[in-house]
Amino acid sequence: MNFDQFALLLASGPEAVKLSLAMLIVFASAKILDELFERFNQPGIVGQILAGVVIGPGVLGWMAPNEFLTALAELGVMFLLFRVGLEVRASDLLKVGPIATWVAILGVAA
Repeated sequence: MNFDQFALLLASGPEAVKLSLAMLIVFASAKILDELFERFNQPGIVGQILAGVVIGPGVLGWMAPNEFLTALAELGVMFLLFRVGLEVRASDLLKVGPIATWVAILGVAA
């Protein structure tokens, strides 16, 4: 089965099959790139984000935005921000506070 046949199966199958395949593709690609990035001593989250970009409509076009994937993405962002918040220490934030403030102000101005 080549990629065109796979994309056609995703687009034409029953709704339950399409959702299951979409979830499988999203989770599998995110996990594969997560592991790959961690083996190169890079943050796994960068691999997960790159997986979303690659399989999305901008590059390969395997996934098209729909209500289910949008809800799944929003849930993923909430968990990501929660995880990042758990890893950040208040002392680290205070050290970079003035620089971060200037970066934020210049970012809004730009």
